[in-house]
Amino acid sequence: MAQVRGVAPYWILVFSIGFGWFILAPLVPVVASTFKVSVSAVVLLISAYGYAMAILGLLAGLLSAKFSVRASLLASSVLTSVGLLGRALSTNFAEFLAFSLLGAMAYPLAVAPLGSIAEAYLKKRVQTFSGITVGLLFLGMSFGSLMGSAIFSLLGLRGTLLIPSALAFVALALIAIAKDFPKSFSRSLKGAFK
Repeated sequence: MAQVRGVAPYWILVFSIGFGWFILAPLVPVVASTFKVSVSAVVLLISAYGYAMAILGLLAGLLSAKFSVRASLLASSVLTSVGLLGRALSTNFAEFLAFSLLGAMAYPLAVAPLGSIAEAYLKKRVQTFSGITVGLLFLGMSFGSLMGSAIFSLLGLRGTLLIPSALAFVALALIAIAKDFPKSFSRSLKGAFK
């Protein structure tokens, strides 16, 4: 149980990234009409997370190895929190785009140290840990896409976009204040992919 408690901040971060990413899916027409842009411009934002992973993934791995897992996760938490909050408070599409891209940069920083975190918590079950982590990312994505329109009908666009931001700030706070998390992790992926 202590292992789950220790890794919970990381899993909340991963879930909030997926949730914040795909909550836009059912809101594409609303965002397009609010900012008076084309639907394809808004869809590009959803694709930005994939582009960020492809472009920044290797760099994120190097940064995680050079500095620390903790630094990588704190950077990811800050980028996610600020990006999602800025996106929710945007007054024009340029701001919305900039903050969305900032939030997208957090995705590879959160995923890069996955092997180190898995090795630290479940040395004999690295694949299980990896599966749970990726599953939580996709669970966040599915919750965002399935619940986004229902949340929008209750809270409007700004309120809907503030929810994943609040969740990201919870993850940031938990990662920042956790005593054992993630200082004790190695920066090695040795043994993670046998």
